[in-house]
Amino acid sequence: MSELDISKFQLQTYPCPICGGRRNKNLYSIQVFNIVKCKTCGMTFVNPRISNEKIFDVYRHKYFCRNQDGYNDYESTASLRIQTFEKWYIDIEPYCIRKGFALDIGCAAGYFIDILQDNLWKAEGIELDHQMYGLLIKKGYSISNDPLEYFNSSRQYDLITMFDVIEHLPRLQKDFAKISSLLSSRVFWRCPHQILIVCNTNCSEVAGFNSSQ
Repeated sequence: MSELDISKFQLQTYPCPICGGRRNKNLYSIQVFNIVKCKTCGMTFVNPRISNEKIFDVYRHKYFCRNQDGYNDYESTASLRIQTFEKWYIDIEPYCIRKGFALDIGCAAGYFIDILQDNLWKAEGIELDHQMYGLLIKKGYSISNDPLEYFNSSRQYDLITMFDVIEHLPRLQKDFAKISSLLSSRVFWRCPHQILIVCNTNCSEVAGFNSSQ
C-alpha cells in the first residue's frame, strides 16, 4: 500500500471515542497519523484524523483496488481471505444456537456472506465501496451502501459481524447503539442467542459478545 495523499483531507482532533477524554499519550506514528492512548481509559486510536464529514469518502471509490487510500488489489488474495473467513466461521458456529438473519458490516467482496449463505444463514451486508457494492448487488445479495450509523432495516439480526471494521468507525458510541438496536431480541430456550462478532488488527482471535452481557 502506498502512502495516503493526506493533502486532500482535513485532519481534526477528537476526544477519546470511548470515554470522551482529551488527555492522550503519543505512542507512535504511521505515515502522517499519530497513534495515541487515552490516559483515562486506555483506548488506543488515531488522533488527529480525517474529519467525520470526510472519512466515509475514503471508502467510497475504488478502496479495494487502488494504490493510495486503500488496498492495492484486495481480490488478488481471495483464496487466503476465504480460508481465514472459513476458520472464523468454524470458531463462531458453536455460539450460534439458531441460524436466522445475519448482517456483515464492511463485507467487501462478500466472501463471508458467501460462507454464511452456504451454511443456511439469510445473510445481508453493508459495503461503502461503490464497485464492491455493485458486484454484490449483481450477485443477488441484499446490500446497503449506507454507513452503519445511517443504516436502517425493517428486521433484526441473530448474528452481526465486523471483520477489520471497528477501527474505521468514527463514532463508536453511536455505531454500537445502532448495532444494539439491530440485534434480535428473540430468545431460544430462555437463552438470549443474538451474537455480535468483532475482529480487528489488535486481536489474535475472534471475540464473541452476547448482547445481553
